[in-house]
Order: sequence, then C-alpha cells, then structure tokens
Amino acid sequence: MGRADVITMLGVPVTLTSSASDGRLAVHDQSRLRGAARHARLVLPGTIGEVIARELTAYADFGRRFQNDPLIDRLAQEVLAIRPPGSRSA
Repeated sequence: MGRADVITMLGVPVTLTSSASDGRLAVHDQSRLRGAARHARLVLPGTIGEVIARELTAYADFGRRFQNDPLIDRLAQEVLAIRPPGSRSA
C-alpha cells in the first residue's frame, strides 16, 4: 500500500500519495509537479527558474526513492502560487 502526505496549498489540503512501495508518486502528483516545473520557467527569471524546473521534474520522475523530504512539495506549492507577469488579480 502506498503512503500519503498532506500539505496545504492555497488554503486547501492536498494529499500527495506514493503509488508504490518503491517511492514512485501517483500519476496525478507527477502531473502536478511537472505543471509546477513549466510554471517555474514561465514566472521565474533565467537560471533560477530553470534550476527549480529541473528539480521539480526530477522529483516527478524519481519520487521519494532517494529521500522523503517535504521541501519539494512546498516548493511546488510556492511556485504554483506565483502569478504570471501581466496577469490580473482575482
């Protein structure tokens, strides 16, 4: 059975699940991290955006196989909360 972590994303609890005992993430979590990686390239300038995007993509690919650290989940949450330049406030 997989394990689950709960984080709060924009005030809403989000559950991150490992779909396998080897630490792989569930498909929806992989998609969310890849989306955050694309968003990082859009909203963060230059090298910083690229490094963050690579980290998020690597975590989506490898999951929790090497470490179980909530830092990447918090990073994805913060990146997704950044509005693109020129976007309107809600």
